[in-house]
Amino acid sequence: MRSHILCLSIAVLILCGCSSRFTEQPYFKHNLVRMNTDYPTVELKLGNVTCYGSAVNDCIIKDSQVFAPSRGSHLFEISRLGNDSLTCFACRRGRAHNEMTSVLPVSEIFEIGADRYANLYSVPENKFFLWNIDESLRTGKDIYEKCTRLDTTVTNSLMSLWRVDESHIIAFNSFQDPYTMSVTDTPKYIQYDIESGQIYREYAVFNSVEYESSAIPSMALLSNVDCMSPDRGKIAFAMSYMPVISILDLNTEDVDGYVLPNTHRLDLNIQRWHFADIEANEQYIFALYSGEELYNENNQDPQGLDLYGQYYI
Repeated sequence: MRSHILCLSIAVLILCGCSSRFTEQPYFKHNLVRMNTDYPTVELKLGNVTCYGSAVNDCIIKDSQVFAPSRGSHLFEISRLGNDSLTCFACRRGRAHNEMTSVLPVSEIFEIGADRYANLYSVPENKFFLWNIDESLRTGKDIYEKCTRLDTTVTNSLMSLWRVDESHIIAFNSFQDPYTMSVTDTPKYIQYDIESGQIYREYAVFNSVEYESSAIPSMALLSNVDCMSPDRGKIAFAMSYMPVISILDLNTEDVDGYVLPNTHRLDLNIQRWHFADIEANEQYIFALYSGEELYNENNQDPQGLDLYGQYYI
């Protein structure tokens, strides 16, 4: 798999062209502008890590340890980079008060004091857990320092979970109904109070637009990948089916949206995969990008593998 780094300077993103009408604009509350800069690409050579029956696309790496979902009696398996042997399993699967049957993929691992933590969201139980990873590894027990049921006044179909501060988390609520393959409301970002589980703040970044498409399901059109800035003040989110990346300021609620130049525009009759993942530091946004049409026989190599696996980062 050939991969490249697509590196977008946050400072350069501000220096964009004037706003114009894009086919993607009706779906966003904020104005979209076209980037007037070329972004560098750097080829990557990826190493191999053996994961034992896990969903490797949902892995997260921290301090040379790979945290991967497990399909067995535990929710996670932990391995070490450069070592094919399994380190341990973590977070026993179950229905007791301090157990979960399934969780969202972990969005981030962060430090509080000397220990590493992760926010976990149990989908069936609609509960938030604050998992102390290092204390769990030291004691061999699942250590959850908080367990809170989230507000049920809205349908929670959360796709990501980020720490804002010690009292709040923020999540992207897609409002997807897996049974009808539709959305029950317009997707938005919602900030929750950790202690009470109540909604603290909402960020409406998308418009409600009805459309017909033979290629892109309504529940998928506004799906995205996102990341939190190191200062915890902004979220960058990049669209799966559009060449659009936006930055949401959590304090002012301002949103800046950018359309990648020289890319395919949104076509509701073609399922084209744009952003697959995103990460940021103080200066740059790093995006895993493809831009290729999905399930197109012309986009296959001699082995029959779809070339949308050839990402640009």
